[in-house]
Amino acid sequence: MNNSFRQLGVLTNWVRGIACVTGLIVVCNMGIDLYVNHLLRLIRDGAVENPSLLLMGMHGANRLQMVLDVGYGALLLLNIVLFFIWLHRAASNTEALGAKGLESSPGWTVGWFFVPVANLVMPYRAMREVWQASRSPAQWSTVRTGPCLLLWWLTHLFAGIAGQVKSVMLREARDADAVLAASNVEITGMVLFMIATLLFVHIVGSLWSMQEAAWSQQTPALPPLPVAAIA
Repeated sequence: MNNSFRQLGVLTNWVRGIACVTGLIVVCNMGIDLYVNHLLRLIRDGAVENPSLLLMGMHGANRLQMVLDVGYGALLLLNIVLFFIWLHRAASNTEALGAKGLESSPGWTVGWFFVPVANLVMPYRAMREVWQASRSPAQWSTVRTGPCLLLWWLTHLFAGIAGQVKSVMLREARDADAVLAASNVEITGMVLFMIATLLFVHIVGSLWSMQEAAWSQQTPALPPLPVAAIA
């Protein structure tokens, strides 16, 4: 067993904290979308005498959403970088804990996210290995991960797919009904993103807790100080 185990408590807190903030921004954007959809339906159905006032409200809501999107994009980019650093170190820690025979090296645990097509499956498999090796380094291949990791990865993927579908639908939209349909797809993606974020926060925290527990079991306790030294 080597001694390159790295404490990740501070980095873990940053990754989880920023993920929570981005999740809150998505909740705000979802509320704005629901508000804009309501105004658009009123205009479509002719339920108001002066639709120009509603259009002003829609434009104001869209401007607010643009500001939120800038903050969301910056925080998301920062958290992606921090997560990759965290993931590389967490994968390296599994080697320090004594895990042998892992399919993905620490570098490839991160690298799979950048390989087209393979990044649909391999990042999940690499994360699953890190989870298994953190829970039981000596017998990691026998560890069952449960549904949490898979659910996180699937909601993450489908949230991204929903975003792409929404963009295509908006480009081809020619009337209010088409815009509303695209917005509904976007809201569905936001809900999936929120589920993925909650699972992500749980997974990152749980994985680090398992690594600390495994490391504490392998680190010998310091002997008590002699009475004379205490005096």
